[in-house]
Amino acid sequence: MILAHGADRHPAQTATDWVTYADHVVEVTPVVEREISPSQDEVDRGEGLILRKVTLRVDKVLWSSDTAAKAAPASFEWIAHGWQFTDGSMDNRTEMAGEGEPRIEAGHHYVMAIDWQAPKCDPGDGEIPGQWRGLGSESRRCHVVGRVGV
Repeated sequence: MILAHGADRHPAQTATDWVTYADHVVEVTPVVEREISPSQDEVDRGEGLILRKVTLRVDKVLWSSDTAAKAAPASFEWIAHGWQFTDGSMDNRTEMAGEGEPRIEAGHHYVMAIDWQAPKCDPGDGEIPGQWRGLGSESRRCHVVGRVGV
């Protein structure tokens, strides 16, 4: 498995971080997963990333901020790590996950700290629609047999 690294949007390592920066803390279950095709440049190069768009059903709202931008959703889309492909074949895949976080998978439940990111327009990038986002790599936990853990 390949572990990806990235910069967190907000501090997300403690419960204090979660209630400071999140709009909601929710328990979710992945219900639908679709692959996101790599770019044509990646296909032409013979290596790249295949991401996943996962629909997460909100099973329970565990906490909500008094200043939440929006009510907790019933479900939301999540762009998740998928696979890296190499050697010119999308069938030659290695699973990916974020360092220090669980890989979002069907059959599991997760506790996530989320906040609403309003739509915005970046010069050169076009419009980015509003979406629910995690605070950072520590803003989701796998829920296993009644306890929360990574």
